[in-house]
Amino acid sequence: MGGRGQNYTIITRLPNHTKAKFPRNKFKNYILNPSKSQSKADFFKRIGYNMKNYKRLQQDIKNKLATNKALKYDANDNGDTMYQVNMLLGIDGHKRMVATAWIVRKGDNTPQFVTAYPNHKLKGGR
Repeated sequence: MGGRGQNYTIITRLPNHTKAKFPRNKFKNYILNPSKSQSKADFFKRIGYNMKNYKRLQQDIKNKLATNKALKYDANDNGDTMYQVNMLLGIDGHKRMVATAWIVRKGDNTPQFVTAYPNHKLKGGR
């Protein structure tokens, strides 16, 4: 998320986080699906999430949006703004740091979930 040299600002919360949209296919058909991304699915399985409990992962992310700071990246050429929210996720003591990516389209104020992935750079990431 962001890329080398991209400017960002740390903000208190993801704007309008209570209205965040979570496309179902992002969880069940991609992030947790081993046939799409084996390494990502394995990571989430190790911390307690799988295709059968994808709604739990979605709810856990939603809950963490209320308490975690966000990185706000400069708007892209289309005027869309990207955000990253890092959070500690996991079930039954198997917690790891996860980066979640969000987009707010130009002219809209509703954040849409883009993806989630392990964030090994932050404490708790291994």
